[in-house]
Amino acid sequence: MSEPATYKNQIAIGVAYSAAVAALYLFGYWGTFDVNILEFVGLSDLVKLAAYPLLISLASLIAGYALAEVLRSDEVLPVGGGAETTIGRFGRKNWRYLIALQVLITVLVATYGVQPWKWFSVAFLIALMFTPFTHMEFFVSLLPNPRLRGNVIFLSLFIASTAFAYGNFHAYLAKRGEAPVSVDVVRSKLSLRFEDKKPVAYLGYVGGYFVFYETVTGSVVFVRPKDENPIFLLHNSTRS
Repeated sequence: MSEPATYKNQIAIGVAYSAAVAALYLFGYWGTFDVNILEFVGLSDLVKLAAYPLLISLASLIAGYALAEVLRSDEVLPVGGGAETTIGRFGRKNWRYLIALQVLITVLVATYGVQPWKWFSVAFLIALMFTPFTHMEFFVSLLPNPRLRGNVIFLSLFIASTAFAYGNFHAYLAKRGEAPVSVDVVRSKLSLRFEDKKPVAYLGYVGGYFVFYETVTGSVVFVRPKDENPIFLLHNSTRS
């Protein structure tokens, strides 16, 4: 009976985690424009809105980590083999202080770091806090294999925090006029302000609205679609 229960728990946690990662990306993205995305979409739409940009952004990171894990040898230091080293004993004795120090560093980086790169540093720092979770009874029962448990928890923390970082980064590009997709304002017959090097960025389609960003004025504009006035989107040639 325990195996089916564990399997169901893993599925439930996976679904909840996917929604949380999508929400973090969208909050990092839309929050940069001071837009509360939940005013326009429901919780069920979060994954759908975030899936494509997240997959594109995280695919190479996950593939690289997976390749490193496959090539890693346990002969040098098997799972749990570092527990009795000098560093391992020091870490077990002082782990509370080490975590507190890491939290302090993370807060300082988030507060005083350079935008938007600081959020990627924050994501890595958060992921490095995975070790204490690997010893929690809940995760031990959920993932009995130590190596698998460590990898899953590290990746889970890293992906979740990196999702927010990528959302913030994509919004940063849009504000700089370097969004991957911009709007042909003239052909779309929109009353929006733009310049050659400051196009109108296409932010997305949410809640029945096309959402644009005027880089000239710093304004977020919501436009309802009209059959007689199609929206023309094009690749932003000013993006570096």
